[in-house]
Amino acid sequence: MPVISCERDGKPGWKWGPNGTCFIGPDARQKAINIGQALKAQETENIGLFGGATAKSGRGVATTRDFRQGRKTTAKPRPKPQ
Repeated sequence: MPVISCERDGKPGWKWGPNGTCFIGPDARQKAINIGQALKAQETENIGLFGGATAKSGRGVATTRDFRQGRKTTAKPRPKPQ
C-alpha cells in the first residue's frame, strides 16, 4: 500500500493505506512510511522468511519469532574457526 495524503482537524497529513492513522506535522510522511515498514516486517515474520519453513516445522530454518519464543532449531551450529 502506498502512503496517501489525508486530512485531520482541517490540517493536511499522511497515512499508510486507506484505513491508517493520519499523521500531521513536519515529519508526518516519514511516520506513515515507518508504519508501513513495520506492517510489512510483521507480515513477513508471520509467514516466515523462507516460505514458512521454521524451526517449529523441523526444517532447521528459524525466524525471529522462533528465537523470541525460545524454540529450538534442528540445524546444527556452525563449527568454530580453528
